[in-house]
Amino acid sequence: MPRHQCGRHYMTQDKQVWRARTAVGLLLGVLGLLACLAGCTGPNPLERARPPDALAWDEARLADNPYFYQRFLTQYPTSAFARPARARLEALEWTVVQQVDGVPDYARFVRAYPDSVWVPQARARLTELEEQDARCHDTNGDVNCLQLQDRVHAYTTAVEQTLEDMAQLPPDKRQQPRLSATDLPHLPRVFRAIRDYQNTVAAVQVTYGTLPPCHLPHKEIAYLALPTTGGHMLLHHLPVYGPLRGETIWQILE
Repeated sequence: MPRHQCGRHYMTQDKQVWRARTAVGLLLGVLGLLACLAGCTGPNPLERARPPDALAWDEARLADNPYFYQRFLTQYPTSAFARPARARLEALEWTVVQQVDGVPDYARFVRAYPDSVWVPQARARLTELEEQDARCHDTNGDVNCLQLQDRVHAYTTAVEQTLEDMAQLPPDKRQQPRLSATDLPHLPRVFRAIRDYQNTVAAVQVTYGTLPPCHLPHKEIAYLALPTTGGHMLLHHLPVYGPLRGETIWQILE
């Protein structure tokens, strides 16, 4: 073979080898890039997983609600995040207590957080509210005791008059299960006294939240008034004391 042809032959082989090596390098580079991309989207084995209490703490902080902080403290009482969780829970509950502004809520806060910086303020407001309640109870008794006693007296007087009317009836008439105002002229006073007493009790409870301590349950007001289909009212007198407790003493149709 001529010398100049041999040179061209060797040069051609070198180009083929160079091209093959270049193709392999490009292929390896593409594969490496794909591997890098796959590694970036998947979990990093060198990165440590966050502990459960840290994840729960992030959830509680994001919600920023007493329920979630309390749940976190119940689940992880010894966590490194327990102290800030208690501090935030205390602050949130103090805000709620101030909004409600009631005796039970301040008392509960003092019991739950005796070392809180807000305890002196809570105790001062608690004392103020208790004094207000005491004055309100005194006013309730002064204003309403006589009024309630008058309502009870009006009821018992009407009942006594109605029973006197009943005593004037013939024995056979008196034994009838239902009597009307024609038979008992004072019967309307009984129902009027019942309604006056009910309205007074409801007004006192709306204004003061409770009846005054002077007004104890009265057996004279032990009754059951039921409307009937004819538009009348059926009254059962049911004593709550004594040997006849719970029995119907008399039954009258208004």
